[in-house]
Amino acid sequence: MRQRIAIHTYARISVRLSIHSLIRLHQRTTVRFSVHPYFNQSIRMWRQ
Repeated sequence: MRQRIAIHTYARISVRLSIHSLIRLHQRTTVRFSVHPYFNQSIRMWRQ
C-alpha cells in the first residue's frame, strides 16, 4: 500500500517537473528566436 502511494507521488512529481521544464524550454527558445535571427535561420535550414 505504501509503495503504491510512493509510486503515485513520484509519478505526479515527475509529470509536474516535465511540464515545468517544457514550459521553461519553450520560453527559452522563443526568447532565443527573437534575439538571434541567425539561430532561427539555421533551424530553418536544418528543418529542410
